[in-house]
Amino acid sequence: MHLGEAPSLQNHQLFIGDEMVAQLDQHNDLYLDYPMLPRTIDAAGSRARHEEVGIAAGDILFVDEEELEDLSFLVSGKIVLIGEVAEVAHDQFETPAGNIFGVNIIASEIETLLKGGPLRAASIATESVVTALLLAVILASSFIAAPLIRNGISLLGAVVFVGFCCWAYAIEGLILSMVPNIFAIILSVIVVNGRFYLNEMGQKAYIKDAFGQYLSPTVVADLVKDPDKLTLGGEEREMTAYFSDIAGFSTFSEGMTPTQLVGLLNEYLTEMCDVIIASDGTIDKFEGDAIIAFWGAPIDQPAHARQACFASIDMNHALGGLRDQWVARGLPKVSVRMGVNTGRMVVGNMGSTQRINYTIMGDAVNLAARLEGANKAFRSDLMISESTYLQCKDDVDVRELDIIRVVGKAEPIRVYQLLNRKDQTTGVLADVVDRYQGGLQLIRDRNFVDAQAAFRACVDLIPDDGPSLTHLARCEAFVLTPPPLDWDGVMELKEKG
Repeated sequence: MHLGEAPSLQNHQLFIGDEMVAQLDQHNDLYLDYPMLPRTIDAAGSRARHEEVGIAAGDILFVDEEELEDLSFLVSGKIVLIGEVAEVAHDQFETPAGNIFGVNIIASEIETLLKGGPLRAASIATESVVTALLLAVILASSFIAAPLIRNGISLLGAVVFVGFCCWAYAIEGLILSMVPNIFAIILSVIVVNGRFYLNEMGQKAYIKDAFGQYLSPTVVADLVKDPDKLTLGGEEREMTAYFSDIAGFSTFSEGMTPTQLVGLLNEYLTEMCDVIIASDGTIDKFEGDAIIAFWGAPIDQPAHARQACFASIDMNHALGGLRDQWVARGLPKVSVRMGVNTGRMVVGNMGSTQRINYTIMGDAVNLAARLEGANKAFRSDLMISESTYLQCKDDVDVRELDIIRVVGKAEPIRVYQLLNRKDQTTGVLADVVDRYQGGLQLIRDRNFVDAQAAFRACVDLIPDDGPSLTHLARCEAFVLTPPPLDWDGVMELKEKG
């Protein structure tokens, strides 16, 4: 057929004479179309695809001419290859199809050429399109935060690619660059997952740095585990706000050196903040000697009112111990006013692009600040609003102070003095609370004389009971100058505190 004709290469094509017999790849390599050789396991235990087709040498070396002529039909008009398949010849080679005798490889080359080279390498354009599609899949998955979905899409893309390569090879005789693309997919998945891992580690480090100073370790750990609970910007939710301030701070600070003042403040703030953090509260900020904190964010705390009240009670108790220590050291006796209110407020990271603060805003926050100042009118220490009390009335002991109208608010509110955890108010104070409640009702009934007697009885039991002293003074004034007949019983506060 091509006897005596020389082969030549032109533009990645193999010619024998003037006839193009096979399309080569970009490296001028010929893809062999191996026949369906039987699969066996050779002596070395390797996957083997051996086939012995032909005439054994022993069958023709020792026969006469007549027998040779009878056997000539086996080779007549055919291409004959002479090779050795004995194991000692070591004429076996590993190929993509398995371990094959060298003579079978040559036979497969000839058969491939006779078929016109049915296997061909994909063009650069085809390879580029396939690679671009794989790249698009990887890029699309890189925007998916969920690791299972992200890696599932990448795996699906790899499986579809391998399936397409097998289909193209088996049906179309088209060979695509499978190994480089698979390695590219694996490397891309590693890079994408590495980026998400580093971002997640950075986010967790940010949360620890941003919130570790004013959140309890339990809350910080919960945020690190699920950062989605932290909504950046502003979010409105029901929470409980806390404000506290040292009474007469400016006065007693005048008699202290700056070093003494800073030391006392640090000692006080540390003790108070330890209690807040232990109760899973969030410290908003310090304003001099004032502390602003809240419960209910950044994680959901259904019992935020109770947590705030318990923390306030514990801070009041801790303050008693500090007060005794300071008095023993010759320092002034310190009193702290606290205000607690529950309501809808906005919480989130607020500020400028250069500096932000995780803080709270809203009317409910302002009211908590007003309640802290309202303690001054009653000479009380810990005032909570009715909205806070209603959410934890089964958990705390309180004394109703009065219905008041704070500065800047038209709507009156009922306020309470927070005393202790439920059923822990005993002794003289419990008796005073009962008498006090009776006196408060007498005021509302405009029976100021009997109310005066009730509050005087309270003062006899506890001479420095601030709320009783306040209402006693009011009753004395009302006896002399009764309020108007249309008086609504609300105590008007003239100062913010």
